[in-house]
Parts: sequence; C-alpha cells; structure tokens
Amino acid sequence: MWIIKFLKFIYEWRSVFKLFIRKPTAQIETFEQIAVKTYNEYMTKNNGLKVEIDLTLCKAAQYHSEWMKLNKKLSHIGAFGKSCHQRCLMAGFKGMYVAEQIFVLKGKNVKAAIEFFMNTIAAKDDIKDRFRYFGIGTSEGYWCIILGR
Repeated sequence: MWIIKFLKFIYEWRSVFKLFIRKPTAQIETFEQIAVKTYNEYMTKNNGLKVEIDLTLCKAAQYHSEWMKLNKKLSHIGAFGKSCHQRCLMAGFKGMYVAEQIFVLKGKNVKAAIEFFMNTIAAKDDIKDRFRYFGIGTSEGYWCIILGR
C-alpha cells in the first residue's frame, strides 16, 4: 500500500524531481553580472584590479537609488541621515572602506551606465587598485554604484 502512495507522490511531483536531474541550461546574466563584467573589462584595459559582486553592496545601492527616486534628489546622505558607509554596514557589508558614485541616467542600459560612471570618476587612477567588491542599484534613472574593500 505504501508503495502505491509513494509512486503516486513521485508521479504528481515529477516536475519537481526533474529540477534535480535536469542538466543546467545556459545561465542568463543578471543586471549585476553585466555591470561587473563591463567594469572588469574596463579595468583590464587600464591595468586595474578586477572586482566581484557583493550582494550586500548591491542591496545598499538599490535601497539608496530607490530613496533618491522617492525624494527626487541626488544625495550621498540617505534615509535617516545615513552615510554610504553606514548604509553598507546596515546591509551587512563587512569591509571598512566604501566609495559611492550617484548619478541620473535615464533608461536601464547597464553598459551605458558603467561607461558613464567610468568616464565621470574624478581620479580613475585612484580606484584602480583600491576596491575588490562592487554593488549597483537603479530605480527609474537614479543610479548608485558602491565600491568596497
């Protein structure tokens, strides 16, 4: 009797079991992966240090870009008077040093945003070897990029 119930269970949930058996298909690149890939390509051309995605920095950047959109202003001081470093710590980032770049660029073209970001940094040589982690967020044209180490 239990064998019949077990076989019915397997039959009903076969699609769930297929998830564990199925070979992975081509992975779709996420918004953050495209941003890091574009940033790292730029850094490779300019002998800079490559970075990796940090989800806590992405969370802090996304939260801040949404806050800027809601308040319709660019500001490094966010909700409740929190600085970039304080927002990153609240999101769970363990690093001690962060830098934030904020800007307005209509659309959600990640490559265009990274190119804009790299062309507007005042001291590009200053960031080449300083950061290891990368976070990005956008909300209706308000962009926030956070680099950390």
